Amino acid sequence: MALPRFLCLRFPNWPIQVLRVRLRESGEPSEFVALHTLAPSERREKSTKATTDVDLQYIRELWPAAVSGPTIVAVSTAAWHRGVRPGMPLAEARSMAVPLEQTRRSTTQPSGKQLAEQKALVNPQVGFFEWQSDDDRRQLMLLAEPARKYAPVIGLDELPVPDCLLLDITGCAPLFGGEAALAESLLADVRRAGYSARIAIADTVAAAWALAHVDERLNDKPRSRGSASRNPLPEDLPIRICPPGQARAELKFLPIGVGRLPLADQEILQNLGIRSLGQLLSLPLPDLPSRLSDQSIVRIQQLNETVEEGINPIPEQNPVMAEWS
Repeated sequence: MALPRFLCLRFPNWPIQVLRVRLRESGEPSEFVALHTLAPSERREKSTKATTDVDLQYIRELWPAAVSGPTIVAVSTAAWHRGVRPGMPLAEARSMAVPLEQTRRSTTQPSGKQLAEQKALVNPQVGFFEWQSDDDRRQLMLLAEPARKYAPVIGLDELPVPDCLLLDITGCAPLFGGEAALAESLLADVRRAGYSARIAIADTVAAAWALAHVDERLNDKPRSRGSASRNPLPEDLPIRICPPGQARAELKFLPIGVGRLPLADQEILQNLGIRSLGQLLSLPLPDLPSRLSDQSIVRIQQLNETVEEGINPIPEQNPVMAEWS
């Protein structure tokens, strides 16, 4: 019987990727862009889905400014270098996004229109767009269809603000010439669709998810996905494959932010000096329920491989039907 193997297909800065693909299809500029939440009153009018409420609650925990007013949720790399950061109030971000005027020496004085065109070309302003978390989820689920040839079971990340798909590739790798070949082929398909992705393969869902989300450093504040102090698309290995039976060794140096623990529990652990998963997993489990939530205890057990974690499959759009007459 084949040993369980799971693949995490992660799309870094997914909300911005969805926005940029939409803007490119309509012929609009897509380099300097940022997404923001709505004001609380506008949210109540427009938001009716439970998933949207969960996503907004997570954003409010991550960035308290989102409780009182429109707040930046995600930014492109170009907007990042302009000074716009996730967690900023929208008004502050707009002031940071205004390009500085550049003076150039020229023998001829350009007209007002030419001067405006030069400024727009040299220093384009950042475009701000409303964040629609349901659209992000919908687009992520649509990508499950072309990925089905690599795995019979594909599920959506069940955390708030999902950015990855989970694939059960148990027994599938030999059909593609090995796990590395499977991952390379899947990554090539994703890139042809216009998206950037990372892939991690491991024995458990918890390990694959953690390895695919290693963006943080041990000295970062606990932000489970993305930090307001880091570039939104850091350079990293696009494919990481953890050999069978080596998950614990691979995980022990990773930050606790990739353990999928609630933010409040991450803060508690940080205050106790627990910064890596190795430190966390070395703690005596019977002592943890007095300090951490039940959700964190389950996550620790999944990382320890003492509790199995399955994938909640996304239904196929056109399932194969059979009938016995």
